[in-house]
Amino acid sequence: MKKKTARKNKGKTTFIGKFLKFFTVVMIFMILAELGLKSLNNSLNTRKQMCNNEIAALKQENETLALEVEKLCDDDRIKSILNDATLSVNSANITDLTN
Repeated sequence: MKKKTARKNKGKTTFIGKFLKFFTVVMIFMILAELGLKSLNNSLNTRKQMCNNEIAALKQENETLALEVEKLCDDDRIKSILNDATLSVNSANITDLTN
């Protein structure tokens, strides 16, 4: 009787072996890329939120300043300041900058 010997491929990789190695490398790369993209997305969302908060604060400040300008431009206020300083109004020198 002959003994059956198993055939061994020393140093040779089959197509399936190469495919599995390639597939493993691609999957590892995809996982790393996904983690990187999630991190980038979180960073961008944080920056977007910070910008939105800054915009909201600037809008509030602009509204406050607009009210202050309106209060300072009141005709009665200007006339009372002129009277206190004993000055008169020369209409030719008045320029309306609000338009």
